[in-house]
Amino acid sequence: MVKPFRLLMPHATYEVSFVAPHFSAYRKTVFVDAKPRVINVDLKPLPKLTGVVVDGVTGRPVPGAIIRTDVDTNVIADGTGRFTIEADPERWPKAVTASAAGYSDSSLRVASPRVSTTLDEIRLSRGGTVAIAIEQDRPGDVVSVELQKLGDGGRSVGATVQTIEVTAKEPTIETRFTNVEPGEYMVLAKGDEPWERLGERIEVRATEEAQLTLRIAPFRLRVRTSASGETLRDARVILKNRDALWRAAFTTDSAGEATVQLWQGGPMQLTLESRRYGLPYREFRTVDDGIDSDWLVEVPPYEIAGMVIDNITGRPIAGAAIALHMETARFSFGVQTKAAEDGTFRFAPVAPGQHTVSAAAAGYPPSELVYTFADTEPIKNVTLRLEAAPFVPVTVVDARGNPIHAARVMDFIGNKRRGVGFTDANGAVGVQVSAGETRDVYVIPRDGSLGFLQIRSGSEKETVRIADGVCRIVLQMESEKHAPIPNVWVAIRYNGVTLPEELISTLVSRGARVRSDAQGRIVLDHMPPGVYEFWPVGSPAELRLVAAGDGSQEAPVKVTAVAGENMAVMTFVAVEEP
Repeated sequence: MVKPFRLLMPHATYEVSFVAPHFSAYRKTVFVDAKPRVINVDLKPLPKLTGVVVDGVTGRPVPGAIIRTDVDTNVIADGTGRFTIEADPERWPKAVTASAAGYSDSSLRVASPRVSTTLDEIRLSRGGTVAIAIEQDRPGDVVSVELQKLGDGGRSVGATVQTIEVTAKEPTIETRFTNVEPGEYMVLAKGDEPWERLGERIEVRATEEAQLTLRIAPFRLRVRTSASGETLRDARVILKNRDALWRAAFTTDSAGEATVQLWQGGPMQLTLESRRYGLPYREFRTVDDGIDSDWLVEVPPYEIAGMVIDNITGRPIAGAAIALHMETARFSFGVQTKAAEDGTFRFAPVAPGQHTVSAAAAGYPPSELVYTFADTEPIKNVTLRLEAAPFVPVTVVDARGNPIHAARVMDFIGNKRRGVGFTDANGAVGVQVSAGETRDVYVIPRDGSLGFLQIRSGSEKETVRIADGVCRIVLQMESEKHAPIPNVWVAIRYNGVTLPEELISTLVSRGARVRSDAQGRIVLDHMPPGVYEFWPVGSPAELRLVAAGDGSQEAPVKVTAVAGENMAVMTFVAVEEP
């Protein structure tokens, strides 16, 4: 519908906004002078998130369920359990949560592409209960108890599901969490100080009551710091309990010491940050529960001194970005810095082990140096030589030839990423290609789909046209008896191109699932039409191995994806041991 109208306004620059219910807002900056300005406005309907709420056991719809988003949008499911949410692209939700009487709340992640999406089923479970008894030597120590959802196989803490404020000042306090969605959780008792924490893991089952006793018995931990015989005053100490996953930060005094009253010991990671050094220093230790102890942190005198130069002229490259990745027997750690005006840089303190130092600068693609830093050498001198490479202009457009703004562009040599950039408002970006090289370039628009092209050195310019992301690919992992199989990863080949592991991680950050969930499902949303091949793998490390292969191996599942939902089943056969 066309609705023309005219406004008479003084000569000036204006920000014009057009807002209408059920449509995305349109904004434009215009300069008004003596010549009439004509603005043609094409309001686009708001994207819609549609889904259905079902009983997690029977699969029957749950009518009347309340669905809310993290941006304060609420709707009610109809008689068939279905719902539709209009989502503002400028306030795009990250999650939707469904609630219904007699069920525990259930949340579902929303994919980041800001387009109309059919969500997975939201499955509601009959909730369980967690009964907690708190025993404390000093009544009043515990001020709250949190129930935190665990993720990543129990290796990380997700959202805090429920919180109970504790006001009673009794030696023993009993409380409970109700209507808890089945799963693995952390129960965390908290005091006033950040190091007053005690966390215990617990498994919650539907309709059952799990019982837990938290015994609060404070003990002293004194941290003493030094480097080359001198104490480190005003250093920041970050203590992490690697089992209970809580963190606490505190600062050393003028003597380089700090004393805290812990509630919980166990395997700990200590990170020390001091103004004396450019890098944090880490140590690991097991702290005994209930026993006063000292932790002496002696920062080792290891450092890296380096320079970044032009490989042809030998001139220093000021402001080059430097990254150091350290692999030791105990941990993996990465840090960044910039080269000074004379091209020099320094990393200190560093840990002995396998080091990878990489550098890049404007006009220079990344270069790296790998070596082993022995504990017998206090200083390692390195020189990074960068070679200038020309930029090949690349324009990214959609299926209608319109430029795509803010698309991520990643270029690889084999399975090694060499650069990353984002398209500007004209869909343009530059990719550096050194003489004699060929780059595999992947384009990942923020609102869905995927593109690929190869660029050879000497190319004047390239254009990549991205097909619309109109496909949804669902893989069902199951046994011969049709039981779902969770935690299976997949490697992906698209139109004959095996996707690198880092690219697959980018798709995951955009909302894709490349590891099967509890229902055995893997879901790729907003993908372009084409031929997809999948290999099951058991871990991200195995995924990297498959992605680094030559692509000659035959995939067990091949899907020719067309617009709409594309479904495939991967059946796993049990192997009998001899």
